[in-house]
Amino acid sequence: ALEHFNAAVMIQKSKAVGGLCDFVINLISYYDIMVSVQPRRKAVDLAKEELISAAKTNASLSEKIQELRSRISELEEEYVRVSEAKHVAIREAEKLQKQVTLAQRFITALTFEQKTWSDTASRLRTRQQTMSLGILISTAFVSYAGTFSPEIRSKYLND
Repeated sequence: ALEHFNAAVMIQKSKAVGGLCDFVINLISYYDIMVSVQPRRKAVDLAKEELISAAKTNASLSEKIQELRSRISELEEEYVRVSEAKHVAIREAEKLQKQVTLAQRFITALTFEQKTWSDTASRLRTRQQTMSLGILISTAFVSYAGTFSPEIRSKYLND
């Protein structure tokens, strides 16, 4: 600004011009301040808009996070249930596997027993036939030798 353009110098010339000079100086100061403040106001307004947008985004993300945490909790509970069911199924499978193993051992043992029983039955049939023949011979001998005296019968039996 000009050195001679100030209110004190101008009041000496005219009070009205002094007031106008003071007004112009204040107007220039106001303009200078507004020139420096205006971009800052725009920056503040822009920052407020960004803050509002960020707050909305934050609220949206917080809601999504809450939903995801809820879903994670549900999935963890389901995992625990499925895991328990899996362990029960594994224990049941192990139990059934033991039963199958025992059944196979039993069947193998029965297979050997079948052979033993078949052999025993075959021997008994042979013995029965032999025994029937022996009984028939004994009966025939008793009927034939029954009329002889005990000494003669004993002689036949021992010879």
